[in-house]
Amino acid sequence: MTQRSPVAILVGAWLVGALGGLAGQQTIAHLTAQASPPVYTIRSVVNQQFVTMWDEYAGQHPLIANRTAAASGEEFELVCVRNCAGATPTPVPTPTPVPTSAPIAGADAFDLHGATLTGGAPVADWARTTTITHLEFTDNGFRIAFDKKSGPTRWPDVTPPGWTGPVQHTIWIGAQLAEGRSVRTLFLRSPPRWHVAACLILWSGMDVSGGPVTAADQYPRNLWYLDAALATHAPAVGESLAVMVTAGGLRGTSAISVRERSNIVTVPFPGRAQTFTF
Repeated sequence: MTQRSPVAILVGAWLVGALGGLAGQQTIAHLTAQASPPVYTIRSVVNQQFVTMWDEYAGQHPLIANRTAAASGEEFELVCVRNCAGATPTPVPTPTPVPTSAPIAGADAFDLHGATLTGGAPVADWARTTTITHLEFTDNGFRIAFDKKSGPTRWPDVTPPGWTGPVQHTIWIGAQLAEGRSVRTLFLRSPPRWHVAACLILWSGMDVSGGPVTAADQYPRNLWYLDAALATHAPAVGESLAVMVTAGGLRGTSAISVRERSNIVTVPFPGRAQTFTF
């Protein structure tokens, strides 16, 4: 039976000449090959044609080409098709469900446990106790409405170490970035991953913060630059952005009042003043 790896490989028109060292790289396919010799096949997900190769003679990797060319940027899957008794995909661990305190607020747009979070605490595990109901992009900053912002149940104030006054909450902003790594002459592409960074700390009663958040260059310059991947990324108009608020001050510090957060929402970057309601 054919066993498929979930890993996709971007291969250029130099496919036949570049694949020589791939079969020995077991981590690429997330397979543990124990059969001898294991045979792997690169199958095009566009036209279902193949090229095959195998590992023999101490690292020599002959290539049997069942096709003559590959288009630049074409996607391929690494598939074990023969002698596969000992080749099994590495299992992907299932995140442990995290208990949250009642009441449960609005649903998250995506699972924070699968995202890269840059801030002063592991907020993916915090209780989701409030819902973002209003998000406004203005030339002066973000205006966000949620029920823990004010009123009798609002989040308490806390003073970060070295600060002279208290703060109440932190605004987190993120984007989805493609990730990959090079192996010899190949480039492995993983599914896009959310990167979300603590960007703004607000005190109680502060309604707008962030400067000209309608401008794309504001994000890498003054907002999410603490995340190394986001530091060079400016959002395009229409690109999905993620927004969340957490209690306390978590940008460049770790001032925790209560371990609570809002749901995380996603909206298209408008590139101009615009309001979203949820």
